[in-house]
Amino acid sequence: MIKKEDKRKFIFFNASIKDKKIVKSLSENDASSDRFVLALIFIHAILVSTLFPAFFSNYTIGIVGGVVISALSYITYKFYKGTIISKVVLTLSLVMFTAIMIQQSYGKIETHFHVWIVLGILLTYLDVRPVLIASVSVALHHVLLNYCQDNNITFGNTELVIYETGASWITTIIHASFVVPSAIIYAYMVSKNIQNFIIQQNQHFEIESNNTNFQNAIVGINNISSSLIGAGKQLSSVSQKMSQGANEQAATTEEISASMEEMLATIVSNTENAENTSSKTAKSSQDMQKSSEVIMKTIDLVNEISNETSVISDIAFQTNILSLNASIEAAAAGEAGKGFAVVAQEVRKLAERSKLVSEKIEELSRKGTSMSEIAAKALEKSLPEIANNANLLKNIAVASREQQAGANQISNSVQQLTEITNQNSASAEEMAASAEQLLTQAEQLKDLTAAFR
Repeated sequence: MIKKEDKRKFIFFNASIKDKKIVKSLSENDASSDRFVLALIFIHAILVSTLFPAFFSNYTIGIVGGVVISALSYITYKFYKGTIISKVVLTLSLVMFTAIMIQQSYGKIETHFHVWIVLGILLTYLDVRPVLIASVSVALHHVLLNYCQDNNITFGNTELVIYETGASWITTIIHASFVVPSAIIYAYMVSKNIQNFIIQQNQHFEIESNNTNFQNAIVGINNISSSLIGAGKQLSSVSQKMSQGANEQAATTEEISASMEEMLATIVSNTENAENTSSKTAKSSQDMQKSSEVIMKTIDLVNEISNETSVISDIAFQTNILSLNASIEAAAAGEAGKGFAVVAQEVRKLAERSKLVSEKIEELSRKGTSMSEIAAKALEKSLPEIANNANLLKNIAVASREQQAGANQISNSVQQLTEITNQNSASAEEMAASAEQLLTQAEQLKDLTAAFR
């Protein structure tokens, strides 16, 4: 925005403007105005070389003046475009064409109106100095040419004139009274143009800055959109992989769960078998203990039988001796003891047979005792191992029960893991769908921002 204290400064000189951007814009406008004024100078050169001489038959001053002024203007524009030197030279060139036209028309009053054309052309500059220079130059031209015409001064063979009716200081003062207010008005118009130009340029710079910020924001959004698209694609890929992995994990956990159930059933069966075997083994151990006791009692009975059998054997031996004695006594008795001898003989035979039987029973009793002792020793040796096996089977049964409890916990954990895995699979699928939606929205956002590039 323009400060109030700055307005008075550039009414006369725009060099007081400090903003570099505004100065640069004014310089570019000056260069454009120089180009426009130079084109009008070339047109003026053509007019004073052809059209004006056609009416007033004065070609020399038009051709020579037009060529010299055009050449000087072009050289100045070529080397000093957009500077104060170019503005001064081009302004003076336009004033010179006014002087040439007045001279060619022999001071016709209508050609004096060209002064306001020059001032109007100079409005294209955003600088009051060309207007002031042109006004001062026109005033000096009128004063000088009025003096020359009043004193009949010539240039070569050409009489210098300013007014068709003759030199007149009053006319000069009247012309000055019109030119000076016009110059002030034109200068004010230029200053307003400068103010409007600065306001427009500030607005332009502000809009340009906003556009730059907007473009930066659009670029930032576009970059974010690109990043979102890349992240969305990566997230979509990861989500799909997670979903696939979760599905595979769910299938694996279901297989593990099924295997755990089978293993749990096997463990339960093994536990039951181990408990049954332990129970049967304990019972067998008790039975073996009882059997050992029975065998020991049997050995005692067999020993008693052997002892009794030896008594029978002794009785049979004594009976045999008695029957032998009876036979001897019967033989001694003769015929009377013959029957008794036969009985004694039979008794002796029975005694011998009883002895043989008792000896055999005694031998069998010894063998039975020996076999029973061997069996008792074997049982006695086996009982600790059987008891140990029973304890081992009992421990196995206890371990199987503990294993069953652990397997139940693992089975429950696997079932929970299966549920969590299924939830993860569903979440992964939802995340994959969300990633696809995010990717679509990011692409739509990028398409929207593309319209502002």
